Amino acid sequence: MIRILKLAAAVMAALGTIIGGAYAVEKHYATQIQLAVVSEDLQQHKISGALYENRRETWQYQDRLKAHPNDNTAAERLRQLEWEKQQLELQQQKINKGGTK
Repeated sequence: MIRILKLAAAVMAALGTIIGGAYAVEKHYATQIQLAVVSEDLQQHKISGALYENRRETWQYQDRLKAHPNDNTAAERLRQLEWEKQQLELQQQKINKGGTK
């Protein structure tokens, strides 16, 4: 009888250890997945904000160029803004495909 109780206690201890370990591992990886989603959302938000600022500045320089057609500084800045926009859109496409790097 005592031998059966010892065996039952050992089995229960082993099961408790296995279940506890599995729970800890699952909790750890679930947190990492949630963190990755939050990180991706934050990057998406930053890129959206940067694109908004890029558009706003582009419109400002386009208006400036309409008022002063020979303004080389405005024309150069528009080219830079277009390049920045393309880079931001590439980053946004990478995030939308699921890769943040």
